[in-house]
Amino acid sequence: MGRAGLSAAARHGPIPRPPESRCAAFENFEHYTLRFYTLFAIRVEERGVMVKEKSDLPQGTLDLLILKVVALAPVHGYAIAQRLQQVSRDVVQVPQGSLYPALHRLENRGLLAADWNETETGREAKFYKLTRKGRAQLETETASWERLAEAVGLIMKLSPEGAE
Repeated sequence: MGRAGLSAAARHGPIPRPPESRCAAFENFEHYTLRFYTLFAIRVEERGVMVKEKSDLPQGTLDLLILKVVALAPVHGYAIAQRLQQVSRDVVQVPQGSLYPALHRLENRGLLAADWNETETGREAKFYKLTRKGRAQLETETASWERLAEAVGLIMKLSPEGAE
């Protein structure tokens, strides 16, 4: 059997569990291999037709985006996905199969708290709010993300003559 017939785990090895503190991985990112997971669909207009493409984002990005949206006000899962899609101008689209496991993971880690309430349409839904621990995690991860994004930006500005 060729390499293409192997499962992802057989081709790349088992996916390790991420460190509990993602900020440590970003602070020392030269010592880590960043793993990317396809979680989002990207819409690209091609000859007037919207075509879905996949986008690979660093592990932990979805958690950060969820924490940011929930920090604004208590919100239910579907509204989180809608808000991310709206603010990103349809670039970030989070499938339910990625969103709800992430919400449960964040709740289990004590970063989110949830209560059942009625939505604007009259349905019962779990509304998530940021805990004190979640707010601290959001601040830490935001600072780490900004440092990494700045570093990548500097690297991308390299010219054949050296750094600009």
